[in-house]
Amino acid sequence: MKTCPVVIGDPAGWAAQCRDGPYPARMKLDQVLSVLKKVAPEHLAEDWDQVGLHLAGNGKPVKKAMLCIDLTPAVLAEAINAKCQLIVAYHPPIFHPLKRLADRDWKETMLAEAVRKGIAVYSPHTALDAVRQGMNDWLCEGLCEGLGAPGERWSIGVPHSGRSGKSKVIVYTPRESAGKLRQAMVDAGCGHIGPYSDCSFNVD
Repeated sequence: MKTCPVVIGDPAGWAAQCRDGPYPARMKLDQVLSVLKKVAPEHLAEDWDQVGLHLAGNGKPVKKAMLCIDLTPAVLAEAINAKCQLIVAYHPPIFHPLKRLADRDWKETMLAEAVRKGIAVYSPHTALDAVRQGMNDWLCEGLCEGLGAPGERWSIGVPHSGRSGKSKVIVYTPRESAGKLRQAMVDAGCGHIGPYSDCSFNVD
């Protein structure tokens, strides 16, 4: 699991170079969250998502934060060893409601340990996806590099292997958006099998 410790007051770091910075070496959690919400405004997140502050920490100033994709026991151990006061986890560590923290499984044990150590946990997830120059834009730029200028219609070719020369594309979308997504993929050239077009199927 890749992680990235960030020293908040590092004069050569990102915080010192932000247009709203530089920031002091020790910031209150609310100050750090204010910066994170400027980077990825929470109102851009999907309704089903659990973005925001998951654990509030112990109120101590934030001198060091750790960035990660998923909060795991190994990541938490690294954050504790690095003396981080905040973990910014891209995926929400608490997605479904928790009824108790009783060490019944690895996640409960991990979250209880984070609470004991006073480490705050924040997740931007789909807010970071949707913001301009966020994850979605980054992925699209990678897929569509060299295909045209912004605003032009792009067709994305999917690499294929095997004898058929065809690829299966699997996507996840809210049920009410399936029709629009299917049509967009058809318009981009997907769904052709032999003499048939518009081929697709749903699995709930």
